[in-house]
Amino acid sequence: MSEPKVAICVPVLNCLRYTAEFFATLPTGNHEEILLDNASTDTTQTFFAREMASVTYLRNPHPKCVAASWNQLIAHAFNHGADLAFVANNDIVMTPQTLPSLLRWHASGLEVPTVFHAGGASSAVLKVYVGKPVIVKPPDFCGFLVSKATMERVGPFDEAFEIGYCEDIDWALRAKKVGCVSASCLDAPVFHYGSRTIMEGGVDNGPAFIRNAEYFQRKNGMHYEDARRLISL
Repeated sequence: MSEPKVAICVPVLNCLRYTAEFFATLPTGNHEEILLDNASTDTTQTFFAREMASVTYLRNPHPKCVAASWNQLIAHAFNHGADLAFVANNDIVMTPQTLPSLLRWHASGLEVPTVFHAGGASSAVLKVYVGKPVIVKPPDFCGFLVSKATMERVGPFDEAFEIGYCEDIDWALRAKKVGCVSASCLDAPVFHYGSRTIMEGGVDNGPAFIRNAEYFQRKNGMHYEDARRLISL
């Protein structure tokens, strides 16, 4: 049986330092690399044209929220022949075992395997981290593997969520309701710098977070933290 074709899908808005580090830690293999540039104003565009010509480069004229960016990348991947999409934040650092572990979990029946943030003071922790081949919940959507069939079953991410809050919990809750299992894989470690686009871009995220939490409650009839606990069962 041939290996599945994987599309590695990364949305970005500036923060080239982290994006370059992410791509530098990708393993070789049967995958396509797709970058969605949400109208960066730094040197992201020229860097990828000059240094990363093998990466499929998409650019939006205006920034999109996380949900819309993920939907755009996933649709592009499957419309161009990918079997699986690995959707990742640009501010994570991977190990050689991260993606192969996710693929093994998917092949074993875990529909949406996600990475595991190994923690630690810096990305150097990954040099000594050894994850056990077990899964835990809730899933961690800073890096997740998904198939076209699963996306059709659960549906797209809800683009009514602004910037980048609660859309992953909303989607995981919908997945659980249709019997689709998502979980974090301890043997698929990453280091996650965390919210670099927002923190270094000066985004006033507080009001958006509040609006997203309120929208989540109206939509699902529960607080997002209660939903997080539910999807962890």
